[in-house]
Amino acid sequence: MENGTVEPIVNGSFPAQRFFDTLALILSRRENMEITVRVTSLPEEQGKQQQKEAV
Repeated sequence: MENGTVEPIVNGSFPAQRFFDTLALILSRRENMEITVRVTSLPEEQGKQQQKEAV
């Protein structure tokens, strides 16, 4: 932790589709339009590369 920054630590699984469906519903009501989302997983190789870049 440098200069007061906080590094988030995530353990376990995250129901991404449900989270983004809920977010889309909230935004749809606020903006008075239909918003839909689809969560897709990254190819394993690309996911590992993004994790390395984030660190």
